[in-house]
Amino acid sequence: MQLTKYLKVKKLAGALNLNNSQAVSEIFDKTKCDFLEDLSKKIINDKNSKKFGDLIAFAFWIRKKNIFSIKKKNYNNEIRTGRGLTFHITPSNVALNFAYSFVVSFISGNTNIVRVSNRDFEQNKIFFKILNNILKKKKYLLIKKSNIFIQYKYDNLISEKLSSMCDNRIIWGSDKTINQMRKFNLKPSCMEVLFPDKYSLSIINLNNIKKTNDKKLREIAFKFFNDSFLFNQNSCTSPHLIIWLGKSNSNYFKFWNILDSLASNNKNFYLTDKNVYDKFDKFCQISAKNNNVSASKITSKLYRMILSKLPKDISNLRHGDGYFFEFFTNKLENIKLNLNAKIQTVTYFGLKKIEFKKFIRSKKPIGINRIVPVGRASEFNEFWDGYDLVRVLSKKIELR
Repeated sequence: MQLTKYLKVKKLAGALNLNNSQAVSEIFDKTKCDFLEDLSKKIINDKNSKKFGDLIAFAFWIRKKNIFSIKKKNYNNEIRTGRGLTFHITPSNVALNFAYSFVVSFISGNTNIVRVSNRDFEQNKIFFKILNNILKKKKYLLIKKSNIFIQYKYDNLISEKLSSMCDNRIIWGSDKTINQMRKFNLKPSCMEVLFPDKYSLSIINLNNIKKTNDKKLREIAFKFFNDSFLFNQNSCTSPHLIIWLGKSNSNYFKFWNILDSLASNNKNFYLTDKNVYDKFDKFCQISAKNNNVSASKITSKLYRMILSKLPKDISNLRHGDGYFFEFFTNKLENIKLNLNAKIQTVTYFGLKKIEFKKFIRSKKPIGINRIVPVGRASEFNEFWDGYDLVRVLSKKIELR
C-alpha cells in the first residue's frame, strides 16, 4: 500500500486483488480495526506527528475504541459487506482528507484506490512512512495487496479507466472536477458519493457573549480560530461568515482583537506577498461592487465586512486568508438561508439544540448538513454532507 507516484493502469489493476473475495470484508472487520489501532498508536507516539494537530486528530479518530463505538451505536444489528472497489479522488487543499476518505471506505469492507494530491504536505509524508512500516507485518499482507494510494497529474485516461473498474466512487473537489469526472462511464451498479464546493458559517449569540468572562471569551476565540485557520479557510467546514444574534458589545470587539492576535502570532498562518495582494484586491472589488456592505475593517491579519443584507448566494462571499463577513440580526428565525444548497457546516455558540430543531423544521433548508458547536467544525465522522457513509459504501444482506 505504498504511495505510488505513477503506475500504469494495467499494472495497477493487476496489483489489486480485485477478484479476490477475501479482500472484501464485512463492515468493521476485526483485522482492519486492529490495523487502524496500530496505525493510531504509531502516529500518536511519533515525535514528528506531534507537530501537526490534524494528524493527531486523525489518529484519535481511528482508535479501535472509537471505531467500535461507531459500529455499536449505528450498525451493530446489520449484516453488511463491502461493495467491492472504491476509487477516491481527493482534494489538493486539505492534507489528510485522503486518509479519512480511505478509512471510511476501508471499514465499510471495500478495497481501495486512493488518488492523493501531488502537494507535499509534511504530515502526509509522516503518515506514509508510518503506514509502510506497519504494513510489513505478515498479518496485514492482504490489506497491503488490496489497497493502493497513487499520485498522478490530472489525466483523463487514467481517471476514466479507474472509474470504469470501481464499485464505489468518491469525489472530493470543485464543481469543475466533479463535472469532468461525471463524463466517464461507471458500472451500472456503481455507487457514487460526491462532495462538491461547500460554504460554512457561524452563528454566535451576542447576548451570551456579553455575559462571558475574559477566560471563556479567549477559549471561544481560540476554538473559532482552529475552525477557521487549521486549513486557512480552505476546508469546506471553515467559516467565512459570522451571523451575530443581538447587538455588538465590548466582548464582541474583544473577540476580534483576540482572534487577530492569534492569527498574528501563529507561525503556521503565513501569507505570501501574492496572498496579501489578492486579499486586498478582493476587498477593493467587494467594496466597490457590493451595495450590501455597510461597514468594513482591516487589522493586521483580518479583513472584515459587515453586511446590511444577506445575498441569496452567500457562497460567493468568500476568500480565505483571514477574510470574514458579518451580519447582525435579532433572532435565529430571521435568517434566510433555506434557498442556498451550498451551505455545509454551521458552527454555533450561545444557542441550544432545541432552537436549531425548531429552525430546521420551520425553514426546511435545502443546504445545511451539519450544525456543531464552535471548535468542532473539522471533526470528521461517518455522517458527512448528509451521507451515512458506511451504509452508502456497503451493502446490506437481507436475512429472513
